[in-house]
Parts: sequence; structure tokens; C-alpha cells
Amino acid sequence: MEKYLTLDEMRQEYPIVLVDTSAIARYWTIDPDKSNRWINDCSDQLRLNALSFFDRLSEEDTVSFYIIGGVYNELRSASKKKVKGKKDNRFKGGKRIKIRSNGDKDRGLTKVLAGNTRRLGNRLKSRGFVVDLSEEEKLAKQRFESEYFGLKGEYGLSEVDFEHLSTGAVLSKSRGSTALVSLDLPLVNSWKRLVREGVCSYSSLGFFLRKGGINSFERNLVDLRG
Repeated sequence: MEKYLTLDEMRQEYPIVLVDTSAIARYWTIDPDKSNRWINDCSDQLRLNALSFFDRLSEEDTVSFYIIGGVYNELRSASKKKVKGKKDNRFKGGKRIKIRSNGDKDRGLTKVLAGNTRRLGNRLKSRGFVVDLSEEEKLAKQRFESEYFGLKGEYGLSEVDFEHLSTGAVLSKSRGSTALVSLDLPLVNSWKRLVREGVCSYSSLGFFLRKGGINSFERNLVDLRG
């Protein structure tokens, strides 16, 4: 079982790929100052590079990934405002740290990023990349969210995170093997909980982090011993 896959390789195992906003907008990179340490770089330049990958895919004839309605709303409402103090949020060892940005010289890049993000959201909506659940699937999603509502509080899931998880769980049963793609650690931990409890399996509902490059996705695994 390969640990790192491209999107095309992922789709060979999981025909349905659900990508959230965090994985569309960013990917984890190696810290240049400390080898083998992953950081979540939020600089505008990296986010532009990350976004360009899905932007190109959105122009192809084949739908190669999907987003949920909540992700569409986040993309189309992207803000032009720069983070106060021009600071990036990065993560080392699971902890958030603040680093001064040295890559963005003015607000122009931020405006370009916001505009590109909104255009991508609108294009994904118009070209059928937003998941459209059947009435039966909507009922199954409601049942899942009722039964596993406790995950929201236990892991601090946002509304969109929970929608991403519940939609993936439903699609994995109604349409076939589904992969969740995200950089949100609460979402990862919630998925691991479902795997440990036997609600889903690797083969039916996989989870990938966008890590190492614009088309590099790391497979998540769960230790089921004990």
C-alpha cells in the first residue's frame, strides 16, 4: 500500500474524491530550517500555487474531484483582507506558531488570490463539481449526523468539517469507495474514530492529507491493535 499518491492514483482506489477548502488552498511542506519537519505554510504565494492545481482540473471535461456545498460557500466568499500584521499560521509538531511573512510585498497578491478562489468556486459549481445528493442520500446523511453528532464537540469540528465527514460516509455506502482530502486535524481524528469503531474501513472511506507538493497526497492509517 503506497503512502503517497497523486490524485489520479488516488482515484484508481477511490473513484469519489471529496476535497475541502484547506486542501484546495494549501499543502504541507518541509521546513527548510529543520529537515523532516512539516509546516502548514499559509503564504499567499504557496496558496496561489496550491489553488492553480485544482483550477486546471476544473477546466477539464472529466470531473476528477468533488466538493460539498459548504466548501463551495467558503470558496466563493474568499476575502481580500490580509491577515493583520502579515503573519502566517504554521504548524510544527501539531502546535500553531506565527511567522512573519517575507514573501508578500503588498496587498496585490492577496487580492489576486481572493479573486482566483472565488472564480474557482463559481466554476466548480457551474461545471458539476459540487456534490448533489439524492433524496435517499440526504436522509442517510441526516441519520449519520444525528447518530455521530457528538464528534463535533469531542473533536471541535466546524459545521463544514462535519458536513465533509458525513457526506463522505454516506457516499462511501451509496456510490462506492470515497476518499476525504483535508488538512484539518480534527477531521482526521474524527475519521480515525469511525475506522476504529468499524463504521467505515480504509477501502470504503479513505483519508488523505495534501502533503509534499501540489499533487502529492499522504494516505492516513489507523492502528487498530488493542
